[in-house]
Amino acid sequence: MYTVDSHIHIENADFDKSIAFLDGLYDIGVRDAVLLALTAHQKYDILQNFSVLRCKAEYDKINLRAFGCFHERDAFSDIPYEKQLSEMMRLGFDGVKFIQMKPNVRKFVGKGICHSDYDRAFSIMEEQGIPVTLHSGDPQEFWDINKIAPSHVARGWFYGDGSFLSCE
Repeated sequence: MYTVDSHIHIENADFDKSIAFLDGLYDIGVRDAVLLALTAHQKYDILQNFSVLRCKAEYDKINLRAFGCFHERDAFSDIPYEKQLSEMMRLGFDGVKFIQMKPNVRKFVGKGICHSDYDRAFSIMEEQGIPVTLHSGDPQEFWDINKIAPSHVARGWFYGDGSFLSCE
């Protein structure tokens, strides 16, 4: 028996640290995993896509899949999402991480999942059977200052100040 993890983020572009992290997962039994890039998140950058692809290409203890993320805040942000998707698939990504609905990213990007800018890319993903990991929200306590953990507040995950969409 082995473990599958379908939601792993490589939080930095330090390949040696990423390898050490993956080795730790291997040591506890993970044999299949999906690495999810976060280029749309304001904390990370373009290296996210490259980092997950490099891990997929060079790490052989775990069967890795790489999910790319659309660019929202860098030199590639003006490229339509369907063209970004085409390039991600050409480069060897196995799917897409759509973090745009995480409340702080949603606020930063300024458009919801139903925005017409995403329509063509989602249609292509559906037509071609491209898997998507969709971040659809966060825990309710992230909107309540009396319930959220201080460590989550420190990460910018408190959404109850009135400037974010409501939890509902």
